[in-house]
Amino acid sequence: MHDSREAEIRPQDAPLREDVRRLGALVGEMLGEQMGAEFLDTVEVIRAAAIQRRESAAPVDALAGRLQALAPVFADALTRAFSTYFHVVNVAERVHRIRRRRAWQRALAMPQPDGLHDTLAHLREAGIGHAALRDMLGRLRIEPVFTAHPTEAVRRSLLEKEQVIVRCLVADLDGEQTPGERAAGIAQMRMALSVGWQTAEASALRPSVQDEVDHIGFYLSDVLYRVLPVIL
Repeated sequence: MHDSREAEIRPQDAPLREDVRRLGALVGEMLGEQMGAEFLDTVEVIRAAAIQRRESAAPVDALAGRLQALAPVFADALTRAFSTYFHVVNVAERVHRIRRRRAWQRALAMPQPDGLHDTLAHLREAGIGHAALRDMLGRLRIEPVFTAHPTEAVRRSLLEKEQVIVRCLVADLDGEQTPGERAAGIAQMRMALSVGWQTAEASALRPSVQDEVDHIGFYLSDVLYRVLPVIL
């Protein structure tokens, strides 16, 4: 799966486009392997029809009729295929924010717009000094809230596979990996996508308290504990 439109993009966003292209190709390969060539062809036909309808502002009837003709099981798989594609696009965008942040930090010419240092500069220009800022920060009360609502809970195994993809993209953030390193990363991402497709997104059973604790535990052990030492 990929977006064939040649939209104009800023030079600094070209790596994001390449990540999206690479991940989209991996999703397409995975769908072909897991569901067969006929399913992948249908996905591409629907995708192209949706893009054409959006760009031409054509009536939705033709596309809706095509979707309504699908068997429920097939339609469910189709929905999941597009969900998988949009999910990896979101992952690529999050990684690109890391890339852009690093680029600003290297430049040193000026702070990143809307970043911490830029905000501090605006506060200084507004006449808010260090003492006032320390006083405000000292009165802040931050209480992290973790939810395990059934509609929000994603299986820990899927969250872990997402982290595999993120780490592979971050490892090649500057495009300086060797061909062997890049091939190994692609293989890891391909495996993560395949295993993720074979894993149900949510349990058919109502989550237990232990399930909810395990879900929250992922963010504590694999997310917060990795970043808090850097912040603090």
